[in-house]
Amino acid sequence: MASSVDENVATAKDVMSKPVITVRENDNAMNAAKLMEKHKIGGIVIVNKNDKPLGIVTERDLATRVVAKGLQPKDVNVSSIMSRPIATIDGEASIREVAKKMNQLEIRRLAVVSQNDLQGIITSKDIL
Repeated sequence: MASSVDENVATAKDVMSKPVITVRENDNAMNAAKLMEKHKIGGIVIVNKNDKPLGIVTERDLATRVVAKGLQPKDVNVSSIMSRPIATIDGEASIREVAKKMNQLEIRRLAVVSQNDLQGIITSKDIL
């Protein structure tokens, strides 16, 4: 079956998810995990007080940087476990460019930005 997304024509903004689920940099890992569960997402974008993206916390980050170390999620600040800087891509980037960047960086999520404003998030599942 052919893909419904034409990788030569479609852009990141065509397939991104929005609005992006975010938490502030001073929030705790427990709240981040609860939001991820509620929205059925594998990663959450960390933003500053001006809603500018700073980093991302994924399920893997929670497992390796909190649970595996025996820490209490409510006592762990997301800014201490997030991957930073968050990998970004312009909304006008082609799906081919998105896939290439994900492959080069060995990641599954990219924040879609325009002039450093968070527009959406695109995952590897979005481009399959």
